Amino acid sequence: MSLESEIEKILSLKSADYVKGVRINEIARVIFVEIPLGKIKGKVERGYTSRLQISKLCRLIQEKTGLRPIPVFLASPELAQLESGLQASLLLAHPDIVSDCSISFSAGNAANVTVILSDLLDERKLEAIRRHVREMILLASLTVDRIDFISPTQPPASLASILRAVKILSPVAPKTVYEYLKSRDFTCPSEKWLATKLDSARRKGLLVRSDDGAYALSADGVSVVPALRSKNSSDIERILLLAKRREW
Repeated sequence: MSLESEIEKILSLKSADYVKGVRINEIARVIFVEIPLGKIKGKVERGYTSRLQISKLCRLIQEKTGLRPIPVFLASPELAQLESGLQASLLLAHPDIVSDCSISFSAGNAANVTVILSDLLDERKLEAIRRHVREMILLASLTVDRIDFISPTQPPASLASILRAVKILSPVAPKTVYEYLKSRDFTCPSEKWLATKLDSARRKGLLVRSDDGAYALSADGVSVVPALRSKNSSDIERILLLAKRREW
């Protein structure tokens, strides 16, 4: 059973029709559980839930999935659009380090913002993201109560791993590199994240890109990826791949 199906089963079992939606981020191992504030009362009534019931639901989801549920309290459809806008602007400004975000309102106009990171960051970069979030929230005439960061449970694929994959597969499209890394259990937050890493390596002179968007190692890139004489070396793996393609 897929993770999405498992969560749907739990929501149906608990008659949790007050949940507007869920968003899964497997990199950070969290689930955003979206609930309108208007559906929450002091105690459970027909058509309404309580914070205690939400807490119990989140515990059950964590037990069944192993992922951490984060309740996201939605104040209004307009403020839900603010979340979409903040997410888009963060991904545009920090495409290689932010993978998702949510805005929750416990009361009034005070926003609690959760930012899912694609990489482990130093304080300087975290402060730049905090500043971006505050500016966006203030533009909506709201205040920021708290900004939380969630880092990936495992570090993302390193530049060396990405270059090694390109060496084995070249000439290769970004999507194929992404699928290759995922198949070998490397953490890749998204195809967009990988595309940013590939372009950064190209600008550093480690990769070249053809007119059709395929990547290959440059001379400098070849010198970075070690050539080992073991059965697990990138050279041996590339020869085996070319043999399957019948390209040599």
